[in-house]
Amino acid sequence: MITACFARDHRLLTCGTGGSAAEAQHLVTEFVGHFRADDRPGLPALALTADSAVVTAWANDASYNTVFSRQVEAIGRSGDVLVGLSTSGRSENVVHAFEAAKSRGIKTIALLGRDGGHLRPLADVAIVVPSSDTQRIQEVHGVIVHLLADLVERRLIDADWFDAGTKAPPQTAWLEDASPRDRRPGDKVRASAAASAGMPR
Repeated sequence: MITACFARDHRLLTCGTGGSAAEAQHLVTEFVGHFRADDRPGLPALALTADSAVVTAWANDASYNTVFSRQVEAIGRSGDVLVGLSTSGRSENVVHAFEAAKSRGIKTIALLGRDGGHLRPLADVAIVVPSSDTQRIQEVHGVIVHLLADLVERRLIDADWFDAGTKAPPQTAWLEDASPRDRRPGDKVRASAAASAGMPR
């Protein structure tokens, strides 16, 4: 899901609270920066936890429970992917973000703990660490973040996606699953690279 998101030139959004906020930002750094491939271009990823002015202003003026959903409404587009982290699965601001994402056609991935909480049924993909120990859940989430970064980077490299992006791909097509209001000049599919990676168009 994340690989296909980047292959279509869409954006990854992340959110979480406390230690999960730090891990959400960690995932973003691995994509905007790099994981193993030092010379690849950056990938479009944004942590909704990182803009302290937006977070504190909206928490003060409106509600802390909607600090992430407000940003999803403002910058999220159909075809993007939202990754939310919550050790309990019950963080209200992450729950509201997932609800906002669903209403906008944004796919969701949840990294959770315990029984998955309220987020589990809201997520398109839920990865649940079956433990009640917050520290152990966070540690496993850190491993999952590295696994996701590694797998996505490897798939894009194996598909020559980065080369296609920097050398002008031989084929491009408008996103078939985007509504007209969401179609922008940057929303093109690197069709040949996506096909070779086995990604659905």
